[in-house]
Amino acid sequence: MKVKKVILVSVVCGMTSLVAIGPAHASAYATSVLSLTKTKLTVGDGTSGVLGADVAIGDFSAIIATNTGAATATLNGSFSTDSSTQSIFDPSAGEINLTNQWVGVDSLGDDNYVAIAPPATSTYANSDSDLSGSIIDLDNGGPAVAGSAAQTRADVSMDTLGDGNSQSNLQLSSTSVFTVNSSLTAGFTLSFDYLAYLAVELTNNEPIPGSVNANLSWQAVLSVLNGPEVSSFNPAELNLLGSFDAPFNGTFIDGGTGSLSWFSGILTQGVTYKLVIQHDTNAAARSAVPEPNALFLLGLGFGLLAFFSQQRERKVVDISSLSA
Repeated sequence: MKVKKVILVSVVCGMTSLVAIGPAHASAYATSVLSLTKTKLTVGDGTSGVLGADVAIGDFSAIIATNTGAATATLNGSFSTDSSTQSIFDPSAGEINLTNQWVGVDSLGDDNYVAIAPPATSTYANSDSDLSGSIIDLDNGGPAVAGSAAQTRADVSMDTLGDGNSQSNLQLSSTSVFTVNSSLTAGFTLSFDYLAYLAVELTNNEPIPGSVNANLSWQAVLSVLNGPEVSSFNPAELNLLGSFDAPFNGTFIDGGTGSLSWFSGILTQGVTYKLVIQHDTNAAARSAVPEPNALFLLGLGFGLLAFFSQQRERKVVDISSLSA
């Protein structure tokens, strides 16, 4: 009779676990968007609040400048990727315009850099990037430089019941190697407007190993070619991170808009320098619901554990009564 009771209790616990998880709607969402506009180099440190003249080709005795972009989206084993490398002296003037890399449903469309807040509404992975314009005067005395625009995004949305894992990442970089003339020994100022947006959400019924994380980063590093670093710029406003790992969950949103500038420091005529600007957005999400069999066994285990704990308590009581 006791054995039958144990089996009945355990089965009930197992079935209860299955019923409890049935209607749950688990979802995971991560996105990061980083947009820089009106990016340009001007002569001097700009401490007076007024930027100097645009840096022009004539300020260098030699210059090589290359832009590189790469984008990858991955969803449950399927992936899409693209990359491009362009010189600023190519007919495209160094423009990078990758087609958005998309796996899943409900595409956001190409060149869409609008911030999209959670929750997840479908299942997809997306990445995209675009770089246009120039940070210096390529005409050497032409019209005022409007500046370049560099925009990137990475998104992962998991709105499914079942195991899934996806990630999306994007990388955009610009590298310039140049030797300065006397006109640029006062150094240069890099200035731009920015929009940074990051959001992650993991719902409270998302089980282990559900997780979300997103980050965006930007930095500029100036160094002597094959030599030491001269200066660098790594602003907190453009370096953001957010994540949740089940059973911890919630919604986290960060970012903002504004203007930033950075002074290179004094430069030496005839010295060759290397300027690297790195611009990244990343997003990853994993949504997983335990298999029904696993839930049943978990409930069965709880039932057996409760029964044997009760039996142990009874034995303790019986022994104490005999001692009395």
